Amino acid sequence: MAGSALAEGDDIIAAINVTPLVDITLVLFIIFMVTTSLMQYPVVLVEFLCVKHINDVLTKNIGIALDVDNNLYINGRQMTHEDALKVLKDEVRSDPNVAVTLSADAKIKYQHVMTVLDMTKEAAVKNFSLTVDFASKKEVGVDR
Repeated sequence: MAGSALAEGDDIIAAINVTPLVDITLVLFIIFMVTTSLMQYPVVLVEFLCVKHINDVLTKNIGIALDVDNNLYINGRQMTHEDALKVLKDEVRSDPNVAVTLSADAKIKYQHVMTVLDMTKEAAVKNFSLTVDFASKKEVGVDR
């Protein structure tokens, strides 16, 4: 039989073929790279609404801003909390689907933001959003 008997002087080849080992290692490395990046930045799948007429969907948006000195602004006009509550109630009365967007300086106290949130709830605002800035985990003090 060919190859079954060793001739004199032939040595046994005991080397491992490393090509398949390297291929498998590289494939596993790529899989780990992809999965770790997905774990750090999760993908949120959102199915958007489809409309035929955009004007039927749009609502009025009121911008509320709080600065470092706890001054309250509605659509760029500075006012007191009492006046702002009156404005919000009037806007909700004229359009029940009015939307409010709150922007607040990062250095103000949490209580001031909660006071404005309570004011919007008292005015019966149904649509509400917060303006935020995306930051790295180190910037916000999260160690993971």
